[in-house]
This record gives sequence, C-alpha cells and structure tokens, in this order.
Amino acid sequence: MINNIKKIPPRITFGSGLTTYEIPAGTPVTVWQQTLYNSKVYFCNLSVTGATVKKISNYEFIVTYNTPGNYQLSLSVISSNKTISLESNILNLTVV
Repeated sequence: MINNIKKIPPRITFGSGLTTYEIPAGTPVTVWQQTLYNSKVYFCNLSVTGATVKKISNYEFIVTYNTPGNYQLSLSVISSNKTISLESNILNLTVV
C-alpha cells in the first residue's frame, strides 16, 4: 500500500531495523528507505556530509565514507510540485 505522504514520515535503516552502525573506512553501507511512496509523484533525497552516495532507487542508497568519524544521515521525501516535504529519522554511522 502506498502511504499518504502528508501523514507518514519516511523511515530509514541500515537493514533489519538498525539505526546505528559501525564500519571500516572505505566500506560501502546500504541505507534502506522503508516507507512506500508513489515514485511518480515524490522523490527522495538522502542527506549526508563527506560521503559518496550512489542512489539505486528511492528506496536504496549505497553510502561510502573514506574518513573515520561519526556521521548522521537522514532522508527527505519531497513532492514533485515541492509543496510537501517530510524528514526521516536520523541514522548514526561510526566509521573507524
């Protein structure tokens, strides 16, 4: 079922419901967007700083950090006419 964007914010995880994760520098990690939206009407933008992001779809992103540190990731779902924008939960990633 496709959710009404006005009521349900997106939920992102590293898979299996994980919202905190630790990886070695240079290791790709997948971020999953778990809330369904009509991809013809809405688009998703993953917000990261200092990483390389490969968007597989509105529901899957591959993120790689080459520098150790603690990072926060979030996602915005925006309507095509830009009148609706919802923010996801925040993921915490530790790169060692």
